[in-house]
Amino acid sequence: MYIPFKAPTGSCKVHGVRTEVMPDGVSETKCDTSIEFAPLSKDSKVKAVVYLHAFADDDDATAAFVHDIESTLNPICLELDSRGRCVGISDHGELCRRWDDSLFLLHAKYEGEWVEKELQLLTDRVHDKNLLLNMMKRYYVLSEWLEADWSGIEFTEGKGYREHEEVALGVPLLFSQDCSIEDTEEGISLHIVGNADLKKNEVQLEKISLLGEAQIEDITSIEQHCIVKTTNLTEGPQSVYSHYMVKGREQILKDIEISLTFQ
Repeated sequence: MYIPFKAPTGSCKVHGVRTEVMPDGVSETKCDTSIEFAPLSKDSKVKAVVYLHAFADDDDATAAFVHDIESTLNPICLELDSRGRCVGISDHGELCRRWDDSLFLLHAKYEGEWVEKELQLLTDRVHDKNLLLNMMKRYYVLSEWLEADWSGIEFTEGKGYREHEEVALGVPLLFSQDCSIEDTEEGISLHIVGNADLKKNEVQLEKISLLGEAQIEDITSIEQHCIVKTTNLTEGPQSVYSHYMVKGREQILKDIEISLTFQ
């Protein structure tokens, strides 16, 4: 059996927390996301109107800059296919015009070489639909939910297996995944336990190296455990918890926990 996919409707709010633990410290980011869903007439697609709001430390010098960037980009309209995966950017022309109109104010408000570089990088991404789509797919609130494609798992007596591409460390990596469904009095849980053996696929290791990750040569694999909780598999989740461990030959190089709570 497959988990039946039901196209999302209405709206929802998602609170996301991403915690990253490394030998030299811990970092945490939080984000609230509001999404409004509307059907598209073509190919059973769904339009998702996404509003992002990241939380920043008040002492962070870039907090105001990030807030203004988000205010300019919001909303970003995504197209979802018949299985809920992000496949396109809708209303792209309107987004480009909104961004271009705001550039003068952003340049006038913020100064510095890093600001110029960041605005140029963002301008390039906004105007390129493919770059913008990839940027959105990699955002953890969306990658752990809309890109997970749980309806693509075939189950036999509550257990399944698949080779599936997931976004980890900001790049798509191929995981071997064991999947299971637990139905208890507290609700239904979908468990996905996966492993990406990077030593068997040097192309994946090269993708990660492009991001400037430290100790790339020491990474051997990435282990994954995702738990999706819901009351009905055909409806949206109540929560998603994802845990990634970046493993080296003799130690854990990075430990990442992502928690999404739906309202």
